[in-house]
Amino acid sequence: MTQHPSIRIVTKEERVTKYLDFQLNLLNKFGLFNLPGSQLCGLSFRYSNTLFMYYMGFAFVFYGLFSLLSILCIVVYVAKDFVEFFTVNMEVVSVLMVFVEIVLLNMKRDELLMLLNRMNSFDVTTDPKIFTISRRIEKWTWICYGSLVFSIVIIKFSMPLFPISSNQYEHFQRIYELKNPQNKLPLCLWVPSVDTSEPVVYNVMYFMEFYPGITGSTMAVMETIFVPFVVLHLVGQHFVLSSQLKMLGKTSMEENSKASRPPMGENSKKARKEVKAAQEIFQIRKCILFHQNLIQFRSLVSKVLCFSILRVARVPTHSV
Repeated sequence: MTQHPSIRIVTKEERVTKYLDFQLNLLNKFGLFNLPGSQLCGLSFRYSNTLFMYYMGFAFVFYGLFSLLSILCIVVYVAKDFVEFFTVNMEVVSVLMVFVEIVLLNMKRDELLMLLNRMNSFDVTTDPKIFTISRRIEKWTWICYGSLVFSIVIIKFSMPLFPISSNQYEHFQRIYELKNPQNKLPLCLWVPSVDTSEPVVYNVMYFMEFYPGITGSTMAVMETIFVPFVVLHLVGQHFVLSSQLKMLGKTSMEENSKASRPPMGENSKKARKEVKAAQEIFQIRKCILFHQNLIQFRSLVSKVLCFSILRVARVPTHSV
């Protein structure tokens, strides 16, 4: 019996958005994405939902303020040296781009959740090989990108723990105008009338930078894997549709060859033709249904990703 894609119940182990859900849950914990049912533990839903919205507001304001101070650091300090300007500018621009993309995903939250639900409602039983290959590619993509991003963050935050050379000492003192250049923060920040290399200020600011560092790496992993995963499932659905089109007329012939031959006669010939026609109509209806689901999925992809190459006209939903 063929399972209808729209009513298929997907268990937790079969969810095709396993890694995307994990990254979205991390962003939800950091207050950068609002998932359905998000609330703080130990409180009623009413107060918890209100506090979570305040928490999200604080997270976005904090990250936005941090980004602004990073830009001011480039303007005030780093512009004096081309190499330092290029290095720090790449870091700040990357963080800003990821932050802007997360803001855009929050603005398209409903479409994003619909897209993930549609990915989880795909009928993976039609061609299990596609699902297995996709899951394997997603797993290694997530592991490689996640390991790379978090390794960069760990190296970045561990560098201030090691002593610096005399050349670096003079270099940091000349560019950042620090009294204690060995206490240079991992991420470039400009705070008005404050020397961030002072021991007390440095210790506080160093631990405060852990929050944007961890959240930034989480957002980077989410943005890095999101597009490949969605495109991978889009390609997978094209393969499913093409496999269904190739099966047109073949299933009924194979079943008829395996079935016992009925007695010859006009009635039996007519019955065989009716059965074959019904089977072919069923296969055609199934292909139409797969194609309809594919077009709707592409429409959601174009809304979330805004790729002109994937833009398609919105197709109304009709029962097949």
